[in-house]
Amino acid sequence: MHIEENHAQSFHNDGYVMMPGLLTEEEIGLIIEAFGGEGRVASELRQTYDGSGKAVNVASWGTVGDDIWSAVTTRQRGAHSPR
Repeated sequence: MHIEENHAQSFHNDGYVMMPGLLTEEEIGLIIEAFGGEGRVASELRQTYDGSGKAVNVASWGTVGDDIWSAVTTRQRGAHSPR
């Protein structure tokens, strides 16, 4: 699956992109489970504010780990640039 120009435009306009079929049901379950636990997301979570002043929670890190986050964000299926 490649990120197309319309995906980039959708992200620019809406702040997100819908890509049905990108993740399997098992992967989605692992992500939901990870949000509820004490793992990587919980340890990196911080509150900041978006452009409208609304409070949002953000987690970020600069290393690849042995978890669902690294698996999803570094695999070929979702990591291609726009054509």
